[in-house]
Amino acid sequence: MKKANSLPNRIFWGFYDLVNTKEKRKYVLIICIPFYVVWGIANYVDYIGLSNDVVLAVLTVGISMWLAFSCFFFQTKEGKKLREKIEEQ
Repeated sequence: MKKANSLPNRIFWGFYDLVNTKEKRKYVLIICIPFYVVWGIANYVDYIGLSNDVVLAVLTVGISMWLAFSCFFFQTKEGKKLREKIEEQ
């Protein structure tokens, strides 16, 4: 049974490839850095006059979308081979 080639499926396997491939683990840190940026911006946004909740919500949605598409685009031939091997079992 072949799995659907849907966007959530690609995002999941892209993240799986990132975490389980030694050469790509450095990208996990690069992807996680914006979450620290969100925390810093949310703490120092008071002088703008915006609510912290609004800024945090907007930034979290934006960063989450960026994370998902980063995982989607980091898929490689090695990741596809690994996926095929797992699906065969």
